[in-house]
Amino acid sequence: MREPDQSEVPPAHGADTRRSLAALLVPDTEILETGQGFDELEPAQGLVSVIVPSYAHEEFVEEALRSIVKQSYRKLELILIDDHSPDRTFERALACLRDSTLPYCAIRRRHAGMEANLNAGILLAQGGWIAMLASDDVFLERSMETLMAAALATNADAAVGPVDDITKDGQFKGSRAEVVARYSGMSGNALRKALLVEHGSMMIQGLLISRKVFAQVGLFDPGLFASDFDFLLRMASRGVRFTVVQGATALHRLTRKHLSREHLRSGLHSHLAIARRHARSLTEYRHAAARFYVETAFNSIRYAYPADAVTCMARACLTAPLVTARIVASRIRGRLRRSRG
Repeated sequence: MREPDQSEVPPAHGADTRRSLAALLVPDTEILETGQGFDELEPAQGLVSVIVPSYAHEEFVEEALRSIVKQSYRKLELILIDDHSPDRTFERALACLRDSTLPYCAIRRRHAGMEANLNAGILLAQGGWIAMLASDDVFLERSMETLMAAALATNADAAVGPVDDITKDGQFKGSRAEVVARYSGMSGNALRKALLVEHGSMMIQGLLISRKVFAQVGLFDPGLFASDFDFLLRMASRGVRFTVVQGATALHRLTRKHLSREHLRSGLHSHLAIARRHARSLTEYRHAAARFYVETAFNSIRYAYPADAVTCMARACLTAPLVTARIVASRIRGRLRRSRG
C-alpha cells in the first residue's frame, strides 16, 4: 500500500475512526497502542498534536517525552511513530506514555523514514495545531503555551522560536536566537530568501503550525534528504504568516560522533536540489549553493575528509567568491568567540 500523497491532507476526523485510520496510514505496523482517551478524543482547534518520529534514541526518548508531558499548555495529544529502532527506544517510550496522562498513540513500524512517519502522524492528528519533536530533542516547559499565545495574538499560521543546540549530555552548545530574531516581521518572498541563504537558522522543532498550513503547502517530501528545509521554504513561498517569539522553545541534541562521506555528499546534493527548486534568480542560487558548499567543507574537515573539504571550498569560491569569503570569516569569528568564552 502506498504512502499518503503530499496533497492528501484531510480535515480532522471522527473519533470512531482513529485506530482504523492509524492502521491505514501505517500499513506496515508491527505494534499499535493507544491510551488515555486517544481513541475518543474529538477534533479541536485548541488541541496541539505533538508528532514524535523516533529511532534508536533509547538514551534520550524518555526525556523527550517527559518534556511534552510536562508542558504548561495541557490541551495536547501525542503521536509517536518508531521506525523499527534496533534498541529499546520504543519499549521505553511506551512505558513513559503509559505512565502519563496525555492521550497517546504509539506505533512501531518497519523502516519507512522520518518524513513518512511525520506525514502519517500529521494525517492522524486531531489537533488544530501541529508540533514536532525528534526523540532525542527537548521542549522547554512553556514552549507550547508561548507559541500558541503568540500565534493567536498575531493571527499567525505558524509561531516559531529559536532552537538551542545542546551536547549529548545536555550542555549548552549554541543558540540561533540572533538569526531567528531577524525574521520577525518577515513574510513571503523576503522570508523565503532569508531562509534560503541562512540555512539551518529556523528548525522545525521550534515551530507550532496550524493544521490548515499542511492543506495549503502539502506534507514533507520523502524523496529529499533535507525535507524540513524544503518544507520551511514552501511555507514561506506560499505566504504562510509567521510570528516569532524571542526565547528558545526547544533544544536540539547533537549526538552524532561521526558522519560518513556518503552522508555528507547526499546532504549536499539534496540541499543544492532544494536551492534549485526555490531560488528565483541565478544570484540567489549561487549564494545559497556557496553556503552549502562551505558548510560541507567545514563538516568534511571535522570528520576527516580533507580532500572533500578542499573540493567543496573550491566550488564555493568558484560559485560565489565574495559570499564564500564572508561565510568563512563569520565561521572563524564564531569559533574564536566560543574558544575565548
